[in-house]
Amino acid sequence: MSVEKYDDRHMDEDRLTIEQFLFSKVTKGQFGWLAGIIDGDGNFYIMIIRKSDDTIAGFLPTIRITNTNPLIFRKVRSMGILAKPFAIKRRMKKDGSGLHKQAYDVRFCPRDLRFVLPKIIEELMAKKAQGRLMLEALDLLKTPKSEGRDKRLVEIHEEIKALNQKNWPLENWT
Repeated sequence: MSVEKYDDRHMDEDRLTIEQFLFSKVTKGQFGWLAGIIDGDGNFYIMIIRKSDDTIAGFLPTIRITNTNPLIFRKVRSMGILAKPFAIKRRMKKDGSGLHKQAYDVRFCPRDLRFVLPKIIEELMAKKAQGRLMLEALDLLKTPKSEGRDKRLVEIHEEIKALNQKNWPLENWT
C-alpha cells in the first residue's frame, strides 16, 4: 500500500483544507486574543538550517510561545488554531525567586503560520514588524531556491533577530 504525501498545491480550489475548516470556526475576537498572547509571550524567528560544509540547506520560520500557564495552550488548541503545532514540550524555567516553574512551549510550523499570521497581523502591536517580515519570508519560501532568495531570507532572519532584541517604548505601538 502506498501513501501519498499531503501536498496542498494540488488541491481543488473549491475544497477546504483541514486548517481552513478549523480556522473558519475561529472568531475575530479569538484571533485578537491570540495576537495578544503572541505580542506578550511570543517570539518570531527563522532558523537557518546548514549542511556540514556550512552551506544553507533551508529555513524554518517559526513563532514560539512560552508561558507557565497550561490553560493558555489548552484555550488556543481548543480554538483549533494549533491543529498541528510544531512541538509542545515542558521545560524548567527559573523565576526570580530561584524556584523552578514548569514552562510550556508551542511552536507554529510554517504551514500553520501561513493560515494564522495573515489573520492576526493587524492585531499585533509590539511585534507587527516581525510579523510582516515573517509573511515576506513565508512568501519567499514558496519560490524556487536561488542565491537571491536565500540572501533575502538571511537578511530577514537578521532583521527579526534585531527586532526581538530591541526594547520598544509604549509610544511606538500603533
